[in-house]
Formats: sequence, structure tokens, C-alpha cells
Amino acid sequence: MLCKELKEAFVSEGKAANRDSLIVAASVSAEKATIDASYQVPQIAMHLDFINVLTFDFHGPWESVTGHHSPLYKGSQDTGNKTYSNTDYAMRYWRDQGAPAQKLNLGLAAYGRAFDLSTASSDTCLYLDGVTTQLIPDQRAPYATTENQWVGFDNEDSLDIKMNNFGGAFLWSLDLDDMDGELCRMGSNPLISHLYNLLVPASSSRLVCYYNSEAADREDEGQFTVSDIDPNKCTHLIYAFSDINTQNELVPSSGTDIQRYQSFNGLKTRFTAMVATKQNRETFIQSAIKILREKMGLMAKP
Repeated sequence: MLCKELKEAFVSEGKAANRDSLIVAASVSAEKATIDASYQVPQIAMHLDFINVLTFDFHGPWESVTGHHSPLYKGSQDTGNKTYSNTDYAMRYWRDQGAPAQKLNLGLAAYGRAFDLSTASSDTCLYLDGVTTQLIPDQRAPYATTENQWVGFDNEDSLDIKMNNFGGAFLWSLDLDDMDGELCRMGSNPLISHLYNLLVPASSSRLVCYYNSEAADREDEGQFTVSDIDPNKCTHLIYAFSDINTQNELVPSSGTDIQRYQSFNGLKTRFTAMVATKQNRETFIQSAIKILREKMGLMAKP
């Protein structure tokens, strides 16, 4: 009921305001037991613009044995419910339960899971420095071992394999990619850049990017603010997180979120004023010529 009522309200508000309708999307479980118990798939899919399937964290350090957190296929040793804990099964199950394939976005994590750590790490490349990457053959999932550490992760090759016949992908999250390019030495934001090149230019696929606002409060080199986001690498940007108060109202999760909302929404309008009128565009063009020729000294070929 909520999805239906929310979609209807958003459509009505958009028409009344003469604006595009707000988007209704959901992040949903990839675990079969949770899907069966929690979702009326055909009904909610009808009213959602797209569905982000959380196809990661199938395994992690909360378990007593190693397992890749984002396997593509089931492993040869998987039995019982473990045979469902993989990307291929989860995406097909959502589709087969009634969700249109073009509404489904495959979830990708910009972090690795190391089994002697208690949390996920965005610094996977530090663990992989000088180590040969190996592949779990049946699961098509890359991993590496370093001394007493077992690290599962996604790389460009595994992303290529996963992207097939669905509406797009989403990345959790922008702050966990190698934002400055110093760790992996593959340029800044290597995963999101590769996904963009893989999905967006030649198709109508979505690339949904989550921004974890908690990253702005970090005090080390992992700090990632709204100004660090490159909005041109994603078709959709989602701000995480917000809360619901005791009056059932949607509210910011912290006191600094209001200002961050404004900065976040401003990402898509950064150049709007410049392109809005012919006069503004001409001003920009002439200033570009001036700064390139006079300030930077760029000259024509002799």
C-alpha cells in the first residue's frame, strides 16, 4: 500500500507543480528467505521506478568460515539455503517473482571483506599490493590472501561478468571507491568510472550511486564530502541517510544534513545558469577563449 500511495502522491504533486514527478525506488534484500517473507513482488514492482537489489554481503566476518561477500554464482560447496546466496540467483529470483528485469538494478560494493577484520574496508588495494589476485572458479569471484588475511572483492573483470540483461546497477558507495587514485593506482574512482563506461554511453542503463553522508564526518583521509562527488559519473544520486521520527515524518538524520541536502541537490544545477540563455553561454565561451589564450598562453600550431 505504501508504494502505491507514495507513487500516486508523487505523480499528483508533480502535475500540480508542473514539475517532473519525484522518483519512488527501493533497496531490497537479495536473500530468498527475506524476499519470500517480506515482499509482494508484483505489487510493489508496479509502483516503483526501479529496484536496487542488495547483491552483496552474502558472507562476512560474522561467519566462522570464509566466503566471498558478492559471489556471482553458487559455490560447489554450498548446500541448503547457501545455494541461494549469490548474485545470479537473487537477480533471477526477483525477476521470476514478477519484477520487470528493466526495473532491477544489480548491487555492487566498492569495498572488500577481509575475514580477520570486523568491518568492511574501502582500502582493499592496500591488502592487494604485491599480491596475485585469484578467482573462485565456480563463483567467478576474485579474492586474495595475504599472510593470515583472506580478502574478497570486486574488480573490473568481475563487474563486466555481472552486468547482463537488467536495468542497470547501483554502487554502495561513492566514498568507498578509491577516490583519489592513490591506493589502486588506476586513476580516481576506478570502479564507478569503469561502470559508467560499461553501462551508460551506449545504452539506456541506469547507474545509481549512493552517497553515505557519514563519510563527511570522518577525520582521516577517508573523509568524503558532497563537493567530492562527480555527478557526471552517475545517472542517479541517492543521499543516505534520513530518519523517520515518532510522528511518522521523514526528517534529516543529523543537524548538518539540511546544508548537505542543499549542496547535494546543487550538484545537478552547477552549470544550469550558464547554459540557460544565449547571452550566458556567449559570456562563458568568450571567457573560455580569453583564459585559454591570454592566461594559459595556448597558441595555434606554427
